[in-house]
This record gives sequence, C-alpha cells and structure tokens, in this order.
Amino acid sequence: MTQLTERPVWVTPSARSDAKIWLLLLIVFVLTLAVLSINMLRLRNEKTTLNYEIYKIQQEITATNKLIDKLEVERDRFLSPYILNKQAQRLGLDIAGPGQVRRLPAPKPQ
Repeated sequence: MTQLTERPVWVTPSARSDAKIWLLLLIVFVLTLAVLSINMLRLRNEKTTLNYEIYKIQQEITATNKLIDKLEVERDRFLSPYILNKQAQRLGLDIAGPGQVRRLPAPKPQ
C-alpha cells in the first residue's frame, strides 16, 4: 500500500482561506437580506397605515361635502321669495310703502 503524502487539492491553505472568505461573504449576504426583509415589512406596514388614514380622511371630506350641499340647499330655500314673504307675514312685516325707505350716506373715513 502506498501512503498519500500529499494533501488533496481542496484542503490546501489557499483553499481554506478562500472558503473562509466565501463563508464571510455568505454571512454578510444573509444579514443584508435579513435587514432588507425587515425594512420591507416595516414599509409595508407604514403603507397600510397611511392608506387607512387616507381612506378615513376621504370619508370625512365626502361627509363634509354632503353637509355643505345640504346647507346650501337650505340657505337657498330660506332666501326664496315665497319663504321670505311667509316669514315676514309671521313677524307682522309688510312691503314698504313710498317714503318709508330712507337711504343713509356711507360714513366718511376719519
């Protein structure tokens, strides 16, 4: 039997240092991947939260616009001549006759 006096090629010192470098690069890669994954999850969570807040604000804007429309309709109804006439009759007011309306000049600035 012959004894092997040489080491296999894959066990040479340069191969060991290459393996250490590759292992170090693999560890750095895995850690970078983990950090990026955690960041992606955090950003997705923030996106979901912001979308929910935007949805709530849009609902508030829609409700406010509906209320504004209702108030404009009510204001127009109160300013209609028919309603104004009914309100004036209820308060005992009548159409002004000749000489009952007086116009005052605008005050002069001092």
